[in-house]
Amino acid sequence: MKKNIMKTSIYTFIVTMAILLVFIPRTKMTTDLHGIGSAFEYTYPEYFLMLLKYSIIFSCIVTISFYIFISYRSYKR
Repeated sequence: MKKNIMKTSIYTFIVTMAILLVFIPRTKMTTDLHGIGSAFEYTYPEYFLMLLKYSIIFSCIVTISFYIFISYRSYKR
C-alpha cells in the first residue's frame, strides 16, 4: 500500500508539473482603471516556483484522496 501511494504521489507531481508548464503562460495581461492593458512577464525563477507550488498542492490533494480511497476499499473487505 505504501509503495502505491508513493508511486501515485511521484507520478502525479511529474505529470502535473509537465501539464502546468504547457498550459500556464509566463506572461500576464493586466488592465488598469483607465482600460489600458500592459503585459507582465514572470521571471524564470518566479514562474518555476509558481508551477512547483501548484504541483505540490495538487499532488498532496491527489495523494490524500488516493489514501482515503485505498483505506475505504480495504475497510470494506
